[in-house]
Amino acid sequence: MASVVSTLHKTLFIFLLAFFTSLVSQSAFSEEKPKKKKETPPSQLMIDQADAERGVTEAQYALSMRYFDANEVPADDKLASQWLHKAIDKQYGPAIHYMASLYESGRTVPKNIKTAADWYRKAAKLGVVEAQRKMGHIYKDGAGVVADPVTAYAWFNIAASNSGDWMDKIYREYIAYSLQPADLEKAQALSDTLLKTD
Repeated sequence: MASVVSTLHKTLFIFLLAFFTSLVSQSAFSEEKPKKKKETPPSQLMIDQADAERGVTEAQYALSMRYFDANEVPADDKLASQWLHKAIDKQYGPAIHYMASLYESGRTVPKNIKTAADWYRKAAKLGVVEAQRKMGHIYKDGAGVVADPVTAYAWFNIAASNSGDWMDKIYREYIAYSLQPADLEKAQALSDTLLKTD
């Protein structure tokens, strides 16, 4: 019996030795596949630059904002203005709105409230809600234009209709409270035609 156990041990030992030897030899001679390098996706900046150079209006505007705000690029008002004007030339509302804010603040252009109001009007007519709201304030306060509560109401009404923002509604109602019924009717009619006129 001892010889049977001894034989089994030897057989098991030889089997295990052969098994592990084959594993080692397989791994030693197997060709290791080269690991693929993970490609880094292009950054949004790189995408914006490529798209802007191809003439994509939104990218031209985005790139101008990067240069104005020093967002992943050094601040460069001249380069920012160049990209901004490319978007403005294509009647891109947010770019026109930003140009209005430049005239209002005097950044990169001489400060001129009347010119800012003209730019805000252009952006408002292109559907930029922030510009529509700003036009309401301009006419409410008489900033760069003659104060006119009828026109202020009309712009706040347009902004409220497009944004649903409760502040636009509050401004509209605040102006409405100060208007005579005939002026309120005129202001409501003006809301319907203001965006259609030049």
